[in-house]
This record gives sequence, C-alpha cells and structure tokens, in this order.
Amino acid sequence: MLQYLGSLDYVTGLGKLERRGRLVLQAYKTLKRPVKYPPTALTSEEEKLLKAVADTWRERSEKPNIYATKERILKWLGEDRDIGLDLLHLESLGLIERVEGERVEYRPTYLGLELSKLPGLGRGASVEAVSALSKANSMDGVNETWVEEAFKTEVLGSQGPTKRGLMLLKASQSGKYPVIMREEAAILKNMPERKSIHVEELPDIGDKVKSVNRLVTRGLIDILPDNNYILTDVGRLIKIALVGVPSGIATPIYPSLVKVLEAIDSLDTDDPIEIVRHTKLGLETIKTAFTIGRSAKYIGRSGRELTASGKAVLEASKLMMTRESPSSKKVEDY
Repeated sequence: MLQYLGSLDYVTGLGKLERRGRLVLQAYKTLKRPVKYPPTALTSEEEKLLKAVADTWRERSEKPNIYATKERILKWLGEDRDIGLDLLHLESLGLIERVEGERVEYRPTYLGLELSKLPGLGRGASVEAVSALSKANSMDGVNETWVEEAFKTEVLGSQGPTKRGLMLLKASQSGKYPVIMREEAAILKNMPERKSIHVEELPDIGDKVKSVNRLVTRGLIDILPDNNYILTDVGRLIKIALVGVPSGIATPIYPSLVKVLEAIDSLDTDDPIEIVRHTKLGLETIKTAFTIGRSAKYIGRSGRELTASGKAVLEASKLMMTRESPSSKKVEDY
C-alpha cells in the first residue's frame, strides 16, 4: 500500500505525506464533515403571514388592479398591526421576496409557496422541534425533549419526518439572507465569544426568546443539546460588524442594505443612479441604505469604500447564502 501511495506522489519513501497527499486528505475530511443547517422554524403567526402573502400574490395574478402590498396582506389576514419586521424575517429565511416597482410588494419564493400549500399551516413549529430533524440530518446530538416536540407539532411521525417536516428540513438547507433587528443586535452583543450561555443569562431585552429563536433560524447562534446557545462563525462576524452601530437603528442589517454594500464594494462608487442600475432597487431605498450604512459605520467617509465592519457584513452574507464555514479568513481578521 505504501509503495502504491508513493507511486501516486501521495507519500515519500519514508511514509510522510507529500503535498498532493495532504490535499487529498483535506478534501476527504471536508467531504466527510457533516453540513450543518439552521432550523427553519416558524411560529403560528409567521405561518399564517406566509400563507397570506401567497394568497395575496395569487389574487394579484388574477386581478391586475390588486397589489400585494403590506396593507393588502393585512386586509387578507383581517388584522391591524405592524407586520414590517415579520415580513423581513420571512424574507431572511428565503420564503418571500420584496419586490420594488410601482409599489413595494411581497411575493412568495418557490420554497415559500410550497410551504404555504401544506395542510394545517398555522400551528407553528418550534426551533427545538425542527432542530430534532436538522441536527439529526447533520449527525449532531439532539435533546430528547426536542424529539417529543417534533412529534407534538407533527414534523415527525411514526414513519419518520412528515411531509411538513420534510418541507421545513428543505427550507433549513437553503441559504439565508442577513437580517438583524434592534433587539437581536442587543442579544448578539451580549453573547459570549466562545462559551455557551442559557437564555435566562441574557439581559431582558424585549421578547428575548423570540429574538434568540430568530437568530437560531438564521444560523447566527446555535442551540446545543443541553438547551444552551452559542455563537456560530457567522454570528461572530455579525457581532463584529455591529460594534459601531448606534442602538437607535431599528434594522441595522437587511437585504437591500447588503445589496447596496455589495454594489459599493464591487463598483467603487457612491453614485446612486449607477447603484440603481446595478441592484435594480429604487432610488429612495438606496438613499435610505446609504444613510443607515454611514450611521452604522459600514461605509467609509468618501462613500466609495467599505469599512472593516461593512466587509464583515458582506463576508457573513456570503456564508449565510452558502451555509459554509469561514475557511481562508478567520473571524479575528476583522
């Protein structure tokens, strides 16, 4: 065997690995490493909202004079509340898209549409229930109570994952879009760098359980079998990016802002018209992104380059979309 490996230039005559052998071994380890996916878990309210978006968009396709705006979606829901942040969360999970045209509208993605068609939508599925599937699928440890919750919410049945469970697992394996809201930013800033922490140890900031769960679904923190939470590599990048963000910004990171940061980085320009052509976003959306980008210290003084925080946002965005861990760069490099 040693002679054979030597003939392939994998090892020396003394049995030491050659460069080619090291590369093959690294590739093997990478392929054998289980891929981890954050659980796409939705509350009952979020599931109802997703269905309302799908139904409103379907109505729009049948009636050209109808627009799938927030107001129309609320009318379909029969509710009167602010759903802006909830829509943004569904967008971060890749279940709906924000469409800019004559008016700002919302439409389901293919994945969101398929999920909205499932019977019994509206009962919700917790982070723990979906984690029982996603972590088992990536060969991670799970808590027995998660499995019980998975049966209770019908994402797991006697024959294995249900149709509902399989759809949520499929959604879990898709890329996520970077979104951070004010309360979530505060949670991230209070998360230890390397140690795990229980939710009760975090400061009481708004609905912290809801914030923690949403951060888990986006892959910024991970839930462990002992029900503690720990920052992921992507979460550490985002935490670094948030260092200079004033607490008054309601949504310090969101998809349109990231698109503008990407345009600045690739085009080396602060010309709004050129960025409109590049991103297909509306002019007002781009102006707002510039205002927030400067306030959050993502954009440098000239407006034509990104700061270290802005680059960290882009790196985190790439990782969230590919679900890969940092390889060439370490978090400490930012």
